[in-house]
Amino acid sequence: MKFLHLLSTLLLTGIAVSAFGQREGYHIEIACPSCHQDTIFLGNHYGNNQYYRDTAYLIQDTFYVFEGNKPLEPGVYLLIIPPNPPRLVQFIVNENEQEFALLLTQDSFPAVEEAVGSDDNQLFADYIKYLKVAELQRNQILVKYDGKEDPASQDSMRTDLIKLNAQVHGAQERLADLMPGSMSSLLIRSSWEPQIPQFTGDTQSVKLQNYHYYKDHYFDEIDFSDKRLIRTPFIHQKVFNYLEHLVSPEPDSLIQEMDMFLDKMKDNDELYKYFLIQFLNFSARSDIVGYDAIYVHLVDQYYADGKATWLGDDQLTRILNTANTLRPLLIGKQAPDLEMKTRDDKVLHLYDVESPYTVLFIWDPDCGHCKKSMPVMEEFYEKYKAEGVQIFAICSKLRTQNEPEGDKKCWEFVDEHPGMKEWIHVVDPYHQSRFKVVYDAKTTPQIYVLDKDKKIVSKKIGAESLPGLFDFLLGKQIVPNPPVK
Repeated sequence: MKFLHLLSTLLLTGIAVSAFGQREGYHIEIACPSCHQDTIFLGNHYGNNQYYRDTAYLIQDTFYVFEGNKPLEPGVYLLIIPPNPPRLVQFIVNENEQEFALLLTQDSFPAVEEAVGSDDNQLFADYIKYLKVAELQRNQILVKYDGKEDPASQDSMRTDLIKLNAQVHGAQERLADLMPGSMSSLLIRSSWEPQIPQFTGDTQSVKLQNYHYYKDHYFDEIDFSDKRLIRTPFIHQKVFNYLEHLVSPEPDSLIQEMDMFLDKMKDNDELYKYFLIQFLNFSARSDIVGYDAIYVHLVDQYYADGKATWLGDDQLTRILNTANTLRPLLIGKQAPDLEMKTRDDKVLHLYDVESPYTVLFIWDPDCGHCKKSMPVMEEFYEKYKAEGVQIFAICSKLRTQNEPEGDKKCWEFVDEHPGMKEWIHVVDPYHQSRFKVVYDAKTTPQIYVLDKDKKIVSKKIGAESLPGLFDFLLGKQIVPNPPVK
């Protein structure tokens, strides 16, 4: 059935296609002979998420209508067609095309077959159709050379794939140029990889030049002031792919790049808000030691400076308090001193320990994870004590109403584990030093590694990470093993 015939049917039944351009808000008609559902749903992309926006009910045979009094925000939207798992069809809404009709056929999924009233959607549909053909051609090439491992066949396959990629890129350029500035053009251009020129030099030099060119031109087709970006399926992935694969993983490097992004997004309120939240969550949830420096920087630079205007006072206070807790514990900072008590009730400060490296180990005799860590810690100490390494072990058991002699368990546990006896053991049964707060020890065990000046070298790592770290610190290993929290 042709779409024009379907549209004429809509007109005869009085559905509002004939009123295109005469109303405010949005009006989207869907003709879907293969849907066979009483209801379908409308959603939209938003960063890395998809959100429900509207419901359309079956009107006659195969027709549905989405409509609302307020225009939809420009971006990439989704038709969600039950049952589970639902079929998803992407289409475009832009500022000037809020009233249109779309035809879906069984063969067109996951794309639109035809669009009326929206040139942008027709171009997007044509693009998706072309990609399906190109994917079929690619699969034919792979099948043609399947099982042929000889060098000549492999060279021919690479040549055919390169030729096909060039044809696809040429088609993309032609389609994108048909409607410059359109949503379709933005989506097509966003998929382009930087075309690296032919550099000269030795192998390492060429690799470095290739990397820098690719990195420098990765966002050539993206205008971060474009307010449509937040409702696209690619922007979150593209930004985080850049951060995770093209940027050195050191906190300072990531901070510099995140600041660059936020500066480019400062006039795009929704995108700015989204990525500031994403960057903060990324740093808070990361298992990589030292990324709390990113969190503290973002809070100091943006949240404490009044740039996160969407937050309520309670939320902002919690974020600021977390940063205040983390700030003195950042790697490279001077570790806070602690006044503790030994078994014979003598005062001992953390800074009284003279050692090239001190491992601050906060543990609890009732903690299952601590018990699992103890054999690893004992083995570590036995291996590295000759290097002058000391373990300053704080038993976190307190004297409470329920356990008036709670710290007694600490000493009983030590007595039962001979491998711990050479460590420096201390307690603070009344929590006068506030060590749990000062060292952010909400859970146990907690490990901090301090140098001879009591500066923090590493922290919140697992006991199993200590040997690799110390081999690196002591010059026995060139590159440290990745630290694990």
